[in-house]
Amino acid sequence: MIICTNCGKPNPEGVLFCENCGEPFVAGGPSRETAAIRHRVIEEPPHAITVQVQGASRKFVLEMLNAPFILGRADPEADFMPEVELSPFDAVRLGVSRRHAMISWGSGGVTIEDLGSYNGTFVSGRRLPPHERHPLKDSDEVILGDLVLNVYFGDR
Repeated sequence: MIICTNCGKPNPEGVLFCENCGEPFVAGGPSRETAAIRHRVIEEPPHAITVQVQGASRKFVLEMLNAPFILGRADPEADFMPEVELSPFDAVRLGVSRRHAMISWGSGGVTIEDLGSYNGTFVSGRRLPPHERHPLKDSDEVILGDLVLNVYFGDR
């Protein structure tokens, strides 16, 4: 078992990165290069991130200067429209809540937080605890209920 020095979570032997926070594991501890890369990532957000529903051509390009972004379904009765509106992708049937998750930027980099959704938010196969920020990495798979999204850093 490897204990991450960044977040304190245990990881299985042989992994190269912390499964919780993405911290790289380097023999003998983090190198100066690794620490410099991590420092740069935390201080400089990607210009934009792209969220794409798997199997669909529509992409949501989110300018990080405008963060945070709510992912979910419109609620006309409450006059609510999320920045990433997923209703056209059969979101009701697939279990997406109106205010399902939030993508934001902070000292931990780009993060996603489940907003207490009924059917859960998953990143790379792991269910997120509600109301806790989880780091997002380029090319992560995010599942809201049963709706699969891919998240890319940049405006692909």
